[in-house]
Amino acid sequence: MLTPSLSELHDIPVLGLGTWRVSVISSVQQLQSSRTAVGEAISVALATGYRHIDCAYLYGNEKEIGNALRSSMEHLGLRRDEMFIVSKLWCTHFRPELVQKCCEQSLSDLGLHYIDLYLMHSPMAFQPGASIFPVESDGVTISIDKVPLTDTWNAMENLVDAGLVKSIGLSNCNKHQIVRILTECRIKPVNLQIEAHVNFPNSELRKDKSPKRKMDIRYWHQKGEDKCPSIVTISDSAWSHCYP
Repeated sequence: MLTPSLSELHDIPVLGLGTWRVSVISSVQQLQSSRTAVGEAISVALATGYRHIDCAYLYGNEKEIGNALRSSMEHLGLRRDEMFIVSKLWCTHFRPELVQKCCEQSLSDLGLHYIDLYLMHSPMAFQPGASIFPVESDGVTISIDKVPLTDTWNAMENLVDAGLVKSIGLSNCNKHQIVRILTECRIKPVNLQIEAHVNFPNSELRKDKSPKRKMDIRYWHQKGEDKCPSIVTISDSAWSHCYP
């Protein structure tokens, strides 16, 4: 099932499989089983009918996802243009000269020639380096890098020009950050991915039509998240209020 096109030639499946936490591990012993888990999740999802897979540099499992994609697509006889693959630029690569490096790493790990949709993962720049979450000398405070979001966005636009990605978008941004990008961009974001579910409806941003400017909106929620309060029954009315 497809939504209206992101562009004249580009559709996005309504339902997507998120891959966050599929490979999060707490010990070296869990590494192999974690890799097996993400591979199995991709294989089952594609066999079930999923064609939209949501990935990210941050998640640390794009190599395993790439292996599973190739294997499952060959087994099921799927073409690349039948798939919709999303990845995300991580905060340690927000400096313009690092944006393409991050994208190319995801492409290499996924074994793809292009990414369908590339998102700015979060609207804050971290100091570049080996650490995904760099911290100050206190060992707690995140080490922030002073990079304007518009500079990062301009570098993402260059990825479209280079043919590395088909479309670009935003994730976890508030309306002021969205407007800032829209005001100065050359290529408009086609997609906004935000958290929204029954425990966090995110009503203010969902109902504010002004900054969206024809952007496709996607809501993320960890369906398997064991820390969410248990909800035995959700009425039709509750769902309609959360997902209008």
